[in-house]
Amino acid sequence: MRAEQDTGFSVEVQTVRDRLERWRGSRKKRTPIPETIWQAAVRLAAEYGVSKTAVALRLNYRDLSNRLEATTAVERPAPEFVEMAWPAGVAPSPSMVELEHRSGARLKIVLGERRDTFDIVALCEAFWRQKP
Repeated sequence: MRAEQDTGFSVEVQTVRDRLERWRGSRKKRTPIPETIWQAAVRLAAEYGVSKTAVALRLNYRDLSNRLEATTAVERPAPEFVEMAWPAGVAPSPSMVELEHRSGARLKIVLGERRDTFDIVALCEAFWRQKP
């Protein structure tokens, strides 16, 4: 199965590489790569990985990674919450909730005996909405 994926990658990357080499041969200095070529490279990176695609196309890893992140951030669904129902008096105390944002930010909430003092769902939603 891996050989099939590599063959598919080879065919797809060769097509994009040919377009990129034609552009590189005819461009004026310091001209940015056309958006259509970037979009094709991002599609490859999404399927086969940023590193493998950047090496195969001779593209800057960070630029390709940033473009992929920008497209997947738009398509990424909102985080979902898991509700855990505990019978009254059975929930472990203290309870703890830990969240990690894709930007690397972390939030740790320790809940004591009184759990009605703030809206934990609103707090978590605000955390997820923050910009990376």
